[in-house]
Amino acid sequence: MKHELLYCLCLGLLSAAFATSPDYGPHWKAVEGGVYQREYSGKDWPGIRWNPQLTPGTWYRLSCEVQSSVATPPAFCIALERGDGKGQAWTPFVVGRNWTPCVLYFYCREPDLLCRIRGIGTRSADLRLRNLSIRALTEQDFAENLLPDGGFEAGEILPPFWKNAWRAKAYRWRIVPNSDFFAGTKNLEISFVPKREEPSGLVSQMLPVRPGHEYECRFWAKTAEKEYLLGSILQLWTQFGPHTGKHHYVRKSFKLTPEWRECVIRLTVPEDDGSIPDLRDRVANLQFFGEEKRGGTVRIAAVSVREVK
Repeated sequence: MKHELLYCLCLGLLSAAFATSPDYGPHWKAVEGGVYQREYSGKDWPGIRWNPQLTPGTWYRLSCEVQSSVATPPAFCIALERGDGKGQAWTPFVVGRNWTPCVLYFYCREPDLLCRIRGIGTRSADLRLRNLSIRALTEQDFAENLLPDGGFEAGEILPPFWKNAWRAKAYRWRIVPNSDFFAGTKNLEISFVPKREEPSGLVSQMLPVRPGHEYECRFWAKTAEKEYLLGSILQLWTQFGPHTGKHHYVRKSFKLTPEWRECVIRLTVPEDDGSIPDLRDRVANLQFFGEEKRGGTVRIAAVSVREVK
């Protein structure tokens, strides 16, 4: 594929992404050890602006670590604005009192892209930021877990790389201490309500995918009920919106019991022939949902999404 042939060139052009430096503006103040800090009032929007030099046809990873004096969801976001004014990718992150990693993947179609990094929400807070960087993805990145913090170790109350599913309002998911899973110290717990009563569930942040490749999602799950049917979707989705046209996805349900079981979903990403508009952005996400008529509590651990073919 022509996009894959760009990788060798990308590795030699990584420094180009740093040709311009972030503009922290008057609100973010440099403090010790490369940390920037600001007082967020809960209503003002000025943030960090960055116009990195990017190479079209390349996947990028923008990352930083953020700390908030108030653990309220969500408290921080990274927005990508296309220079032609035809799209914006707005990604919220749940950050807490501990340093929280924030990772945003995106595919560069046009080199003119503005990154805005700022506080959000209605509660005032002191925000601190460090290690802001951007780099092109490599072949090794696609061979490893593309989902940041698949073990849910980074979050304080809510996992930072997830958000409510469409139309869901209440945060019915949280990080809890690991009960009896064989690895890690934390699990994700989701308290589903019947879908016909209230939308619930959650969806991951965008994950990079390449046309013509297959992706495998693995996770472990169990329920507090005698048995419960957990639904999952691995899908292509637009990052810069809006979603139109053909929807390409794999939907699978898993019958859970109080014993941990491994669950697997596979998605083949077709070549981009223009029939799937979402594929232009080269990203996918993972979604969990509950039963139509019955609520239930589910625990999830060790989530991974990898390119396998």
